[in-house]
Amino acid sequence: QGMCRAAEREDLLKDERFSTILGRVEHLDELRDILNGIICKASTEHWCARFEEHDVPHARVLPLDQIHKHPQTLANEILQVSEHPAGGRFRQPLPATKFSETPAAPQRHAPMHGEHSEEVLSGLGYSAERIEEFRSEGVLG
Repeated sequence: QGMCRAAEREDLLKDERFSTILGRVEHLDELRDILNGIICKASTEHWCARFEEHDVPHARVLPLDQIHKHPQTLANEILQVSEHPAGGRFRQPLPATKFSETPAAPQRHAPMHGEHSEEVLSGLGYSAERIEEFRSEGVLG
């Protein structure tokens, strides 16, 4: 309702295609086309102000090179700097939720090619000897 009011399209509130959640899902392509046609006619600043005014949950989509500088990102401390053995220093997001009693552990770097091959193959039941055969046959890097 707030979205329709913010977009000055209160007629959509009476449109039977969109009057229920099921109807909105069933006619999603039509609704998306209507809203895209409205949204793209004004700036992000315009829509953020209108959505604020009409209490519509929203968030600005930031370019990747700005996310790490955003005040909310900094306040929530959701990025950590890590070291990758081949790629050097990099930033990665922590889990989005934070719980005081069960804090999330920092994530490790993306594995190198073949880094966990032995662990995976052992878990699948291959013996150390067979894994070594795979390696000598060039199956494993």
